[in-house]
Amino acid sequence: MVAPMLSRRLAPIALALLLTAGPAACGDDAAPGAADAARDDVADTADSAPADAADGRDTDDVGAIALPSAPGSDVVLTIDGTALALTVAGDARIATDDLLPVALGTVDAVDDGVNYDPWWLDAASPFPVDPPAGLTFRAPTAATRVAGADPPAFDLAFDGGFAARLTFAPAGEGRFAVDLVPTAGAERVAWLRLGVPVPAGERLYGGGNQHDRPTLDGKRLAMQLELDLDLETAYNERHVPVPLALSTGGWGVFAATDYPAVLEVGAPDVASRAATFTVGAGSASADGLRVYLLAAPHPLDLLLPYYELTGFPRVPGRADFGPWIWRDETPGQGAADAPGDNAGVLADLAHIRALHLPTSGYWIDRPYASGVNTFDFDPARYADPDAMLATALAAGFRVALWQTPYAATDAGDVRAEVEAEGYLPVTSGLSLNTFGATPVDLTNPDARAYWGGLIRRYTDQGVTGFKLDFAEDVVPGLPGDRSTPWRFADGSDERTMHRGYQLLYHQVYSEQIPAGGSFVLARTGRWGDQGNVDCLWPGDLDADFARHRDGGRVGGIPAALVYGLSVSASGYPFYAPDTGGYRNGPPSAEAFSRWFEMTSVAAVMQVGGDDNQVPWEASRWGDDAARVLSDYRRYAELHQRLVGYAWTLAKALFADGRPLTRPLGLAYPELAAGDVGDVYLFGDSLLVAPVVEAGATSREVTFPPGRWVGWWDGDVHVGPTTEAVAAPVGTLPLYLRAGDVVPLLRPGMDTLAPATDAGVESFANRPGRLWPRAVAGAAGAVTIWDGASVSVADDGGVIVLGATTGAELAPGAVVELIAFGASPPAAVTVDGGAVSALAGEEDLEDAAAGWYFDPSTAGGRLFVVVPAGADVRVRRP
Repeated sequence: MVAPMLSRRLAPIALALLLTAGPAACGDDAAPGAADAARDDVADTADSAPADAADGRDTDDVGAIALPSAPGSDVVLTIDGTALALTVAGDARIATDDLLPVALGTVDAVDDGVNYDPWWLDAASPFPVDPPAGLTFRAPTAATRVAGADPPAFDLAFDGGFAARLTFAPAGEGRFAVDLVPTAGAERVAWLRLGVPVPAGERLYGGGNQHDRPTLDGKRLAMQLELDLDLETAYNERHVPVPLALSTGGWGVFAATDYPAVLEVGAPDVASRAATFTVGAGSASADGLRVYLLAAPHPLDLLLPYYELTGFPRVPGRADFGPWIWRDETPGQGAADAPGDNAGVLADLAHIRALHLPTSGYWIDRPYASGVNTFDFDPARYADPDAMLATALAAGFRVALWQTPYAATDAGDVRAEVEAEGYLPVTSGLSLNTFGATPVDLTNPDARAYWGGLIRRYTDQGVTGFKLDFAEDVVPGLPGDRSTPWRFADGSDERTMHRGYQLLYHQVYSEQIPAGGSFVLARTGRWGDQGNVDCLWPGDLDADFARHRDGGRVGGIPAALVYGLSVSASGYPFYAPDTGGYRNGPPSAEAFSRWFEMTSVAAVMQVGGDDNQVPWEASRWGDDAARVLSDYRRYAELHQRLVGYAWTLAKALFADGRPLTRPLGLAYPELAAGDVGDVYLFGDSLLVAPVVEAGATSREVTFPPGRWVGWWDGDVHVGPTTEAVAAPVGTLPLYLRAGDVVPLLRPGMDTLAPATDAGVESFANRPGRLWPRAVAGAAGAVTIWDGASVSVADDGGVIVLGATTGAELAPGAVVELIAFGASPPAAVTVDGGAVSALAGEEDLEDAAAGWYFDPSTAGGRLFVVVPAGADVRVRRP
């Protein structure tokens, strides 16, 4: 039986489609060649590959033109005849002799009753979808440069009397707009196709969320949710499809379309391959397809022009970068002194603070309200929610709530008012949620204002964030069929609202809570939606080490890692999987440990899942309970201290666009061929290699060029190389690049959020000094978000340290040098005067001067108090 295996969140999508469409589907990784076979079956008149498209083309003698992407830019598109060259400072990114591969998908007659989703054109899919009558994909037979056209344009001729115009226009620094618009026979065009040749040896990243590997090579990816019975959820898990591909060669392509689409990338071993978008716009094909070409000095810089087109990411509030804890279900409000496990919200908050587990947020998942989206607290479970929220805020917790865009059948007055006021869509398609509810029509201004007012009921009580689930009901339709169309108040339908509804859903929540002071966590995303959500979570992953599609599984730890890398390369720099997983739980003690090791070095760390796993319930972890709790505390503290680094990177996004979490091959293109998605960079300075195999106590790590020093042991690894390293449970392979300075927050804090309770150590209340970490023997410097800076200079015998004061942190810094060696320094001086050793690490934060040496970890750690503006020198032994 299928039903018992389905996700509790989106199971009805499979059931509805099964009833109408049959029992077969294909996966996201269907070979590109299969799609070519399907097109052959429907009488292609020409292949769309660049070499074939050139056959028989005519060109005129219009002179060559060089277009800068913006005035004075060194990103230039040169058009000479039909030859194109995209260059950065004279270095080629894309070079082709024959424009770009394009094609028109034509039919005998375009019918608005047909779903032109191109996913189902793949002949490899056993799903029974008959192509529309006369379907033919036509490549151009001639291309003529339009004399005097500004921007430059080509008129393309196709057999059968079809024609189109291909236009190239500067669109701002690092980007060009390419428009393909049918000009003859447009009423019979149902699909538009445009691609970019991929130079040999290059790999591509992006495409939105993936679970198997972060590279796109050899893949065919749907840009929307689709049925897929090969997975236990029965859909393709494409919650965040983004039509964006970034090449290790320093170029990218983005299709700015709302219509159903497929991104297809040729396999690496194919001599002539392309990154190709096929868009099923149906009757809207006459409006054409716009694709942007992007170029930058380094592949990581390609997201900046993408953000300038689609909007910059919404950045979580700084307190929201701290660890969050949640349960899938709680019995209710409870009491701080309630005995036993899972005794309620107040009991959880009390345990967290009593155990000094760094935690800045807590969210309450369903059920907590009287019904689904009643915007209240069930009085049988929450006797005094105002007091509960006040208690949480006083202890330094931000509080978030689970939400959906539905007024479910149990939503009482909300449901009645939504129905009475006409706040539902004009026409609804299939219900694909577990509540049998229709989403509120957020294209209706009155409905949107009403829903915003309901949200404010919670924010006025002190709720500071929301976990936004579901909202994937509006799919392009059944395979090949629009028998259950949607119609919204603004006239739109499912052909574009499969993207648009996500944006409206997230917007209405983000508008009610201020940026920087809120937390909007979303399961779904689309291109441009990164400006509405603070953070993604990948839905219901497995609680163990399962890999994607093994036995139909969605995937566990390895899939979570790949998901984060793929969305980071797709415009979503902030993500947080459920630490411990969700499906097929509970996690073992080993798996839970490997989960929190991995999520500790990420922008956001959230802990919870279907099995209500929390680190302190001893009965859950058996003989491993003490180790699990101790290790979790250590990694939660690591994550919280790394917020000094993460916040600096987050603020830099608006200048450089670079994601915090970076795929290995995108950061170091020469290593992309071997990038399977299990090693990544966090910023420039940290190399992270989580353990993703059950039972493993070691793993191989690929080290990029340079010296990389073990965070825990101080061992030096000189890249490029691949080495086996020890990784027992409790040890995350983590490395600091020599010459970099990583800014850390002070140790010992309970929360980053404001707190009024006595004894709660809060960054917001007392930021303290910066505690940067660097490698002894390597010079470097860093400037953080508040303008403070730290420098390290080392001539081999004397290390010179300096610090300047910023706008927020306390003056000066506590500089930590790892790999210092086995012996303490011969002397430490401040402005020429010797200073003494301190008794312990705990004395450093409040000391005016001094140092402390710990030879037992990280190859010898030396801590030095560096007063602001002082000349501090360390003489080696």
